[in-house]
This record gives sequence, structure tokens and C-alpha cells, in this order.
Amino acid sequence: MAAHQALTNLLNDLGRGDEALQEHRKWRDSEPDCAWAHVSYAYALAKSGYISEACQEITEALRLDEQDVNVQTMAGDLFAQAGRYEEAVTHWDKAYMLDNSCISCWFSKAEMYASTGQTEKAVQQYQGILTWLEEHGYNMDLEGIYPLQRIEELNCNEVKGQE
Repeated sequence: MAAHQALTNLLNDLGRGDEALQEHRKWRDSEPDCAWAHVSYAYALAKSGYISEACQEITEALRLDEQDVNVQTMAGDLFAQAGRYEEAVTHWDKAYMLDNSCISCWFSKAEMYASTGQTEKAVQQYQGILTWLEEHGYNMDLEGIYPLQRIEELNCNEVKGQE
């Protein structure tokens, strides 16, 4: 898998995205029962602008390994990119249920809410992140800065929108 990733990253860096996509497809075809081969191909498809096909691939990865927290998280990310927000939230929530240290899915939800104009939900999500960080002993002067900044930005944007 590492050699595959190195090759496809190099091809992408060289501006040869079509070849990189073909390499992802080869891996997927050579290991059809490997969820990660489908995840890799799904991300390559999304990067190339084939988001509908990417969602089909990530659905197959979920079928193969729905208990993998990273597959669930990545499914949420791809469904959000496709505008399939309810499905995205479902997968991020499942990822968190599988591993309650998977706080990245909460950040993804917060940003999805913010990008879709659901400011109140975004702020609530960021407040939940702050609570989680504090409860888990994180240094709030470091790790808490970004969520606090986003809450402030979202609240400022909300006030500006009401003026």
C-alpha cells in the first residue's frame, strides 16, 4: 500500500492525475475485497471531479468494512463534498460511536454546518469540541484556540448578516 501511495502521489505531483487515477483503479481491481483499495480509489475519483462515482466507491468500502472508523469518517467527508449532508452526518456519528477519540469527525460536522449556513449548529458543534478537549485533558491554550476562533468568526458573521 505504501508503494502504491508513493507512486500515485508522485504522479499527481507531476500533473499526471489521469495516470494516478488508473493506478488507484488497478489496485482496487486487484484487491476487490480490500476496503482501503476502494477508499483510495474513491478519493482519487473525488480529486479528479468524479464525486458521484467516488460516493459509489466509498459505499462499497463501507460494505466491506463498516466497522472501520476511518472508512466511516472518510465516507462522511465524501458525502459532504457531494452535498449529501444527512448521509455525511450519519457516517461521522457512526465513526464517533466506533471510537470516541475520533474528534476529527466533529470538526468535519462543524465545518459542514458552517458552510451550509447552519451557524447555530456549527457553534454548538464547536462548543462540544471544546468540552471534549477539556474533558480529555488537552491544553486549551493550544488545542482550544481553533474552535474558539471559529466560534468567534461564526458569531461575528451571524451578527453582520443581521445588520
